[in-house]
Amino acid sequence: MNNSEKIVLIGTAPNEYLINAFNALTKKGYKVIPIVKKDRIDVIKPVIACSRVFRSDISWWHFSLLRLIRSLHPDLIALVIGDQFHHENVTFALKLWKRLGLLGEAKIYASLSTDPANLEYWGGDIPINGYRYYRTLNNSRWKNLALPYLSDDPVNTWKNNRIETHVTVTSPDGVYRSWTLHIDSDGARRTSPEKKSENLKQTVVLLGGDFTFGAGLADEETFAWILESEFPSVSFRNYATVGYDLLQIERALKRVLENSSPEMAIIEVSKQVVGVSAQSGDIFRRIISNFTESQIKPVVAPIDNYSRSWVETILGNDPDNISISDPIDTGNQISPCSHRKAANTLADYVSGHFDVHRIEVNDLSNSFEKREPATPACGQAQKQISFHLINYVWGSDFIRLYLDVTLPNHTAAGKLSSFAQESNSIYKVYTTRKDAEVIKAHPAFKHIELLMPTEIVTMDHLFSEGWEKRNNSLLIMTQMHRVAINSANLADARLVILPPDQIYSDGVFEKIIEHAKRGKRAVMINGIRVVKETFVPALNKTIKVYGNTILQPPKLLKLAFENLHPITQSEFFDAHPFSSGPVNLYKSVEDEGFVTHNLHMHVLMVHPKCHVPLKEGNFDTTWLAASCPDFSDYHVVNDSDEMVAVEISDANKRVGMNGGGPIDKKRLARFYKKNGTHIHWELLQIPVLLHTCKLNDKWDVTQKFTKSFVRSTLPISRRVASYFKAHRRY
Repeated sequence: MNNSEKIVLIGTAPNEYLINAFNALTKKGYKVIPIVKKDRIDVIKPVIACSRVFRSDISWWHFSLLRLIRSLHPDLIALVIGDQFHHENVTFALKLWKRLGLLGEAKIYASLSTDPANLEYWGGDIPINGYRYYRTLNNSRWKNLALPYLSDDPVNTWKNNRIETHVTVTSPDGVYRSWTLHIDSDGARRTSPEKKSENLKQTVVLLGGDFTFGAGLADEETFAWILESEFPSVSFRNYATVGYDLLQIERALKRVLENSSPEMAIIEVSKQVVGVSAQSGDIFRRIISNFTESQIKPVVAPIDNYSRSWVETILGNDPDNISISDPIDTGNQISPCSHRKAANTLADYVSGHFDVHRIEVNDLSNSFEKREPATPACGQAQKQISFHLINYVWGSDFIRLYLDVTLPNHTAAGKLSSFAQESNSIYKVYTTRKDAEVIKAHPAFKHIELLMPTEIVTMDHLFSEGWEKRNNSLLIMTQMHRVAINSANLADARLVILPPDQIYSDGVFEKIIEHAKRGKRAVMINGIRVVKETFVPALNKTIKVYGNTILQPPKLLKLAFENLHPITQSEFFDAHPFSSGPVNLYKSVEDEGFVTHNLHMHVLMVHPKCHVPLKEGNFDTTWLAASCPDFSDYHVVNDSDEMVAVEISDANKRVGMNGGGPIDKKRLARFYKKNGTHIHWELLQIPVLLHTCKLNDKWDVTQKFTKSFVRSTLPISRRVASYFKAHRRY
């Protein structure tokens, strides 16, 4: 993608996100034409004069949008993503039109409101997923850690994203590691503490794969950073990324030369990358030819002894071949030590070529540290099942709730130690760097560090440029979910999703392990929403000593019944006004409890059968149906005696409470059809019993009524399928 391309920007997100995306992309030099629905043009037109209008809703059978796109002949179509829901109809229409050849050569991208200046490829059908490359890394320590710096790219298969992250890893055996990763908007990894004026420097471009990039290393541990420190008058631009082959290097070089004029390029090659085919040799000659035509001095830097002789066979003595291998190493060992050796090997050559003085920099200490373990590592027996326990939390209010209520509940409810004893588990937190310091210092988190390995991953790039004012917390959460899913897919691990505002009854974690051992791929549970301001004090009266409280399901459910949130109250059959977003439907059984049907249930545990990425939405939206399409793989908690989940929300939260009038079956049916998949419609038909006393005939009568009512709201095709399923004879 280059700055001369025409971008059609489809505005389905709030107006401010569309305006932000337009301004950010225009500032980068792109020709951008926003197109919006007719009822929004009066707001957008005074701000963006070039806006165009289409009529009707976006779907594959409404052709107003299609006609407008075709008339503009775009090189690229970008969808503005401003929240986490209701984009599937747009992406489905665009992808269908693309497959039918109705959009020409235009590629489909997305502009995320967390970073509107960068476009992410949204078209799918990429033949290789860059995250899979991590399976080949020798160091198994990083198999569980997939950082969010790769995204699909239609030209190079994948590319680097802008990112600012900090990672802290611990384990019960005393290993501690803390490191940073920064990538700018051009896809180059940071090579100095501050970005300096490029006009005063000569430039060296680095291209290659995971070694040059420094996979698993901190910014300051890479040889690019070390060389920048030793040659302040030379700018080193590290455009390497994980898993490059020669064709990708050639394409990356073309992009670099379109936007800059470096004096030198260092290319990382290896036996695995170069291969042994004549085609590889031809590609490599083209790369060198491009350097020569651009008056750039190329340096081929083999990273092991095996590749050097082969590269010399192709290229002879031109360009220069510099081996940065260590005779002691076997293969590509990515470590601070190997990068220091690479910097030492290249430093003399750089000094001679640019005639600049080298400033000696002391060796950086290895950022792996060894602590004395407070307790022996748990679970020495062979462990077959892997779990990633996922937490995502930021902001002072949620941090306090997480530390004071949720985190102690994790160590008490269901004995978190059972994960350490019976599985390969990692407790992971996605947050901001500021909040990470508070979390690491908390006694409850230190207790978890003694039980199992932990990872704290900060994602500060999502919180830049006034994110607090954008009200895009749902999209930020989705971005964190995407990283967690990629990491779990890499390790073939089961995800245990632990929201910061949700607590559980005793024994829940042990039951998750039981269901996983039985082969279930998903455990679904209703999370009953309560008022934080009254529920937390009531809970604190019950909790006497940290870690010793046993919240049996009836006890926790009784507290929830006494502090129901207004959102929950608006989802009852007799509510007036009834909710406008009723993902849950409640029916009282006198004063004994509720029968509830749930379109979306909390995904307590999921083990994807299909390793698909999360594009939009939450864990429980369209991704769930795509990753686990077979409903027989699901376990639905349909009786509160098994386990209870309680969701704690501020009293002033009002999502879905702008409805009008009593419950309306037709409106409810439209909501279910729009917001459901085949998995959600299966979930919806299962009555979930929330009770604090023994069940009796009244519960049977209520279940019969709610099941009949819910079934009548489903799409006709689903009703027919349910009928035959219920009356199947063997």
